Amino acid sequence: MDEAQGLICLKCGTMNAPNASACSRCANNLIRPETHPLPVASASPAGLMTYGLSAILVLFGVILVILAFTSIGAENPNKKAAAEKAAAAEKAAGDKKAP
Repeated sequence: MDEAQGLICLKCGTMNAPNASACSRCANNLIRPETHPLPVASASPAGLMTYGLSAILVLFGVILVILAFTSIGAENPNKKAAAEKAAAAEKAAGDKKAP
């Protein structure tokens, strides 16, 4: 920004004198870029750890959902064996009754 043109108020957008410390319209404090630089974003280890932890939790959740749905459709082998045994017993009982 060229200070010879003045400072623009961030609140109301009014152009102010280059040496003004407050807006001439709304009295908002004017911030000079060289006195208050914007922070530079960087990839911090804490941010990367948070991202990595989130990814692991999402993956774990997806695996749990897949396991839940596959176990719902799976047949219980003990239940199937018990049904076959009961059917065989009924057949044997029916064979004994027949003359």
